[in-house]
Amino acid sequence: MKKILFSIFIVAALVLTTASASFANGADFVSGKITAKGVGAAPAFATNPAQAVALAKRAAILDAYRNLAEYVNGVNLDSETTVQNYIVANDVVKTKVTAVIKGAKIIEEREMAGGGYSVTVELPMYGEKNSLASAVFKREKVKEPIPAPRADVVPSTPKEIGVREPSLPTAPEIPANKTAIGGFTGVIVDCSGLSLDTAMSPVIKDESGKKIYGHKNLDPDYIVANGMVSYSNGMESVSRAGKNPLVLKAIRAENHSINPVLSLEDANRLLIENEVSHFLEATNVVFVR
Repeated sequence: MKKILFSIFIVAALVLTTASASFANGADFVSGKITAKGVGAAPAFATNPAQAVALAKRAAILDAYRNLAEYVNGVNLDSETTVQNYIVANDVVKTKVTAVIKGAKIIEEREMAGGGYSVTVELPMYGEKNSLASAVFKREKVKEPIPAPRADVVPSTPKEIGVREPSLPTAPEIPANKTAIGGFTGVIVDCSGLSLDTAMSPVIKDESGKKIYGHKNLDPDYIVANGMVSYSNGMESVSRAGKNPLVLKAIRAENHSINPVLSLEDANRLLIENEVSHFLEATNVVFVR
């Protein structure tokens, strides 16, 4: 009976509307983790100190899972869908999300002054086991290959890529023709100053609106295990792009500021280099916010 009530509690929490402030405090796309804190107080009917602590701990755990469910609800899957939208429309996804929330790891717990108890739980966003990605991403085959470069666009040169922050790596000398340099280990899309928002399934577009990188281009196992991109607030967390990244400056962010947009020239350079190095298929992509 207790297990049934707990399941009902979690499912009910999943359909709550999440405040944006709660989401900001719970989901961290830089670390790839969602954390939530719960606090419980000992009830007045507790007969002894040991029972009081046990009941306060139980209340704190339930509070932490409730808060975690709210944070999970607010995560953007893409520019149009949050996890909450998805689970309301799909009972299978709701069941899976409920399961991963119940499996979240307790990473900190402690007694508080006055008989209270504090518990912090953590849920990974990505990974094959008990992650949010494993619950919400469909294991579909790749539907569309990474598009080919445009034949009518000359790819960018270093001067055309734009001014970068001093902390960003210097781009290598790129020929002003349609040949690839090769050897790039990934791509860093510099979105600083664009108020880029986070999502589990963003899309990179060129300025004509053409999608050049999205979940339909990728192996779903890669997405579940690693996510499509890593987000960074600076150059301290860009190792995903490897030791020799191609650095490009986004010209704007579209679709609720989730999808970065590249110039036609930069997009073509990205696709030309990817034809040689295939770093997009390996999801070696970082967005600097």
